[in-house]
Amino acid sequence: MASLTVKPIRLGEHSWSGSELAIIKGTGSDLVIAGYASVDVVDKQNDLITLEALQEASDKFMKSDYKNVMITHSNVQVGEVVDSYTDTKGNLLKTGCDDTGFFVVIKMRNDIEKAKEVARDIRKGKLRSFSIGGQAMHKHNVHDPDIGTYKEIDKLELHEITICEEGINPEAKFEIIKENKKNKGSEIMTDEISKALGEFEDIVAQLRNQIGDEVKKESEEQEELEMLSEEEEENMSYKAEEEDEEMMEEDDEEAMDKAADSIVYGHNATGQKMGESNLTGRFDSEFSQFIARKSDSISTLDLSDENIAKAYAQFKAEQEEARAYDLIKNQFEARYNAEMVQEKNTIAKENYNASAEVNALKNEFAELRKSLSANNDTIVKQVEQAQSNGLSDDVIAKMNNIGEMTWEEVNAFVREVQG
Repeated sequence: MASLTVKPIRLGEHSWSGSELAIIKGTGSDLVIAGYASVDVVDKQNDLITLEALQEASDKFMKSDYKNVMITHSNVQVGEVVDSYTDTKGNLLKTGCDDTGFFVVIKMRNDIEKAKEVARDIRKGKLRSFSIGGQAMHKHNVHDPDIGTYKEIDKLELHEITICEEGINPEAKFEIIKENKKNKGSEIMTDEISKALGEFEDIVAQLRNQIGDEVKKESEEQEELEMLSEEEEENMSYKAEEEDEEMMEEDDEEAMDKAADSIVYGHNATGQKMGESNLTGRFDSEFSQFIARKSDSISTLDLSDENIAKAYAQFKAEQEEARAYDLIKNQFEARYNAEMVQEKNTIAKENYNASAEVNALKNEFAELRKSLSANNDTIVKQVEQAQSNGLSDDVIAKMNNIGEMTWEEVNAFVREVQG
């Protein structure tokens, strides 16, 4: 079994004992970290992945198209395992297995907010551990006198690298390899500055959220004020309309009172006396008498020329409409009755059975044929009898053509035969 003691590994200015994550490069939008994702020690689940299994699984993992780096308790990809990275000092860091375990170099994503949140937590030191996700294809129990019994995994399928606060493998830590962006040859920022930068970014984000909430609140208050203003305007408009309607009603009542007064005193709205001028032309004596008798009960009527003209126009329009309705109704009734007659004829034709009449005609033709045959037999007998009685051929010929003779010729023929 491999030794359970992890020896420190130093590469340039970076040193790993298998218990820390290193930030190789880190800027506001660029972050590279490196460290051991899995170390040849027994983890918290009492498992140990052999170096041979790690070597085989890591080779297959790096040859695939999915070198995913995930964040714990999430299925969001926040980075990718890269083959290698050279830092500003010229130190080359490569992903692969060595005597300690599976060493990985990871480039963090900067195109999604979740990855940016993870980067800030890495700079603050909240996230400093690795864990691997995969499936143990084969494992067996092993007993060690110092640590007891554990499960040794000698065949593994590697799916992902996970960034977490504390991994199952206690020695799987990483460091920030690249953290700051150089401006005109400036040196790499220290961890303290990067942490301060992360905290500053958090403060800025909080301020932005606070400002956004205040702006939103002010906008909502402004909308409420506008709505209240609109409601007040509507109420004022409605009140003004009510006042106008009240004034119009008062004017109408005043006009009606004046009209009533004029009718009571025998005058119309134009000041003309009842029974004179235009009223005399419009109404007959009977109506004038009726107005005179009922002036008290119809005092609210306005019988001015204008109102009478409007009333007659309305009356005439109603009468014309009724007349047009009657004319259209008569036309429709005539049209409908004709259609009903045609429909009855069509139904009668469809239901007509000519077999009875055809049979009757056949019987009549049969009787006629019998009658003609009988008549023919009678004529033949008469001719034979005439021949037997010694009549001349001329007489017999006339007898055969008797149907073509006139009455005078028939009488003459009979007298000839009798003679």
